[in-house]
Amino acid sequence: MAAPAPTSFKKTIIRSQPKPVSSSFTKDTQFWDSFEFPITKKEYGPIIDVNFSPTEPYQYAVASSSRIQIYSCQTNQIVKTFSKFKENVLCGRYRKDGKILATGTEAGLVKLYNIESKSCLRMLRGHWSAVHAADFLTDGYRVISCSNDQTSILWDIAEGQKILTLKEHKDSVRSCAVNPSAKDILLTGSYDQTAKLFDLRTQACVQTVHHGAPIEDVLMFNTGTVFFTAGGNYVRVWDSLAGGKLLMELTNHHKTVTCLTFAQGGKRLLTGGLDRHVKVYDSSTYQVVHSLDFPAPVLSMGCSKDNKTFAVGMADGMLSVRRRKIDAHLSKQEKRRKAFQFKIQKHSFKPSKDAHVIQHQRKEHLAKYDSYLQSFQHAKALDAVLESKVCLKHPEVTVSVMEELIRRDVIKPAVAGRDEKSLDTLLRFLSRHITNSQYTRTLVDVVNVLLDVYTEHPDRLSSVYSRLIALSNVINNELKYEEQLMQLLGTMDTILCMSNSTQDLAPTLIKSSESGESHSALPG
Repeated sequence: MAAPAPTSFKKTIIRSQPKPVSSSFTKDTQFWDSFEFPITKKEYGPIIDVNFSPTEPYQYAVASSSRIQIYSCQTNQIVKTFSKFKENVLCGRYRKDGKILATGTEAGLVKLYNIESKSCLRMLRGHWSAVHAADFLTDGYRVISCSNDQTSILWDIAEGQKILTLKEHKDSVRSCAVNPSAKDILLTGSYDQTAKLFDLRTQACVQTVHHGAPIEDVLMFNTGTVFFTAGGNYVRVWDSLAGGKLLMELTNHHKTVTCLTFAQGGKRLLTGGLDRHVKVYDSSTYQVVHSLDFPAPVLSMGCSKDNKTFAVGMADGMLSVRRRKIDAHLSKQEKRRKAFQFKIQKHSFKPSKDAHVIQHQRKEHLAKYDSYLQSFQHAKALDAVLESKVCLKHPEVTVSVMEELIRRDVIKPAVAGRDEKSLDTLLRFLSRHITNSQYTRTLVDVVNVLLDVYTEHPDRLSSVYSRLIALSNVINNELKYEEQLMQLLGTMDTILCMSNSTQDLAPTLIKSSESGESHSALPG
């Protein structure tokens, strides 16, 4: 194969810039970046609860003010509204078949609705204060409700009657979680700073853990062996099999943590708080792997079972909904796969021994400034790198071309003969970057040449006099700053010298002190 012909012009070497330290691109970053720009919806009041249906098409219920609205994941539009409430709705939970919705209200009522017909199937009366949490047990035939009256009531759906009243807490019961793998295990969290694990078969509390702050939300793993409590600005992780042993404390929030949920099939734990952040944790290491910011305090959130939709409810009544760009992502993968096949074919193809190979030589593309330098149009080369798209985004290119002009000893004719606009652009660039230590040496040379050239033509400098004054001020300020740094350096040297001398003197003082004591101990 023939060797490629050498190029007739050596490109300008652009001085390399130190790259800023950036966070590594992880799978979690890729997952959350695959969501589209969030769609926001304005509700009538703070969004207290967001809950996704466990069955397709994974619609989600949003509890706000005195209504619950059902949204479609595909269109993000309201498909159903439950508005026959006389008071604020505080929670809404789907049954595992997605056909019934359990709601709790400020009046202490628990209402069960048929999602399809919107009819109220049951109205359960037993609490005398607001019901903040209601959920179906794993068997789907019982409902648990938690209230500000310090009680939790277990209901039979078919009969519409109480089965059991739990009175173990000493303050408002604000949250509950059912064990997905055991139909009779229940977890409750209260403002008395405790979370209690109940066995409904014995109708007794079998485990109590102390969170250390009023508990806003609780969550349990699918296995039921590990559970979480959220309250204050931290989340605690507990092992129920080890007798309620504290495994971890997650302290990445600055204000109260208000809600917990799982994503990616339980592989990720999501926590939302009043600090307007949602933190994403790895469920195996409990390390933060991603963080999402929102414009208002986060009160509730939920993620669909297929991980395609993520909704967050905020205190100002805004609902933020993000949906993954699944189709676009798959199409890109398909294009990459096809392109990779051709790439493999290109590298695996081997011509026969008798084949005559003609090497394709592409015409080398030169940047605009290199084209001018190649044709010795030095003033135009400088003009090309003083364009806004170059000097603002890539100042290193502008400085590198100036270095090349200085090396060729043509910087003076390149700077000379400029009009008012061109001089203004050049002086602005010099003022902006002359204090950069990487560029200072080159730009000082350019400033000296500029003054030498235009001292003979003061009429041209008069039009950009203000720019010259600004450049002079920048240089004077930098000189004063360096002088202050030198003074500070001298002061630090003095302090360090005094510190070293004190350390050297200390052993001598100790020895003299010991010697004095020994002399005083001798008989006179």
